[in-house]
Amino acid sequence: MCIRDRNYYLVYQPVGFQDLTIVGIVERNVVDAGMRKVQCVTIFLLAFLALAVVAALVRSIKTDLRFVLAEQEEAFHRESTERQKMEDLANTDGLTGLSNERFFNATLQKKEKAGEPFALFYLDLDSFKPVNDTYGHDVGDQLLKAVSLRLRTCVRSTDYAFRIGGDEFAVIAAATDEDAVKAAVETLRRLCAEWDAKEEYPVSIAVGYAMQAGRTMTADELFMEADAAMYRNKAEIKKAVGGISR
Repeated sequence: MCIRDRNYYLVYQPVGFQDLTIVGIVERNVVDAGMRKVQCVTIFLLAFLALAVVAALVRSIKTDLRFVLAEQEEAFHRESTERQKMEDLANTDGLTGLSNERFFNATLQKKEKAGEPFALFYLDLDSFKPVNDTYGHDVGDQLLKAVSLRLRTCVRSTDYAFRIGGDEFAVIAAATDEDAVKAAVETLRRLCAEWDAKEEYPVSIAVGYAMQAGRTMTADELFMEADAAMYRNKAEIKKAVGGISR
């Protein structure tokens, strides 16, 4: 209803007594203001509820994501560890625990490409064959293990020691001073002065070396030079003891 340009609502409320009803007139603005207030409260509550749902979803997604990332990181770590174990096994000599010929060749190639100065020592057990022939391969294996253990104690943590086959060993060491290299050679020659197998049996080590410092040489050329030097030392050992080694 409209009275003097004002709009009103006619409202009534049953009182539940003898069909009596309370009737009233309320201005429209008052009713609309109340409705708007109810609408605002309703919108606010709905928005708050929506934000709460979104926040819960975000927390759930973050938790799931952290869990997934943690699982992936753990799986990657396990895979890396297993891969490293397999690689270490592939690069290790099964008898002595030293690095093997495969890793020796890879290390030489790496040093060559990097152009790093280093010394290559090539070692051969002199009179090792008679030990095998006289006392058997078990004793020979024990000798190889003993030499490997002593060799490992002589090299620095930055150097590499290898068994490259049979009774042949090698060491790759960072070195630029030839006097220090010569001193290292004498240390290596004293590695195995004597081997006790039922009775004392002399076993010496022939050592040759070559240096890659200020020179342009391939890994193969360096190895050939060290090999030639080792055989010269082997001949010197034969001449000194007046016998014939292997």
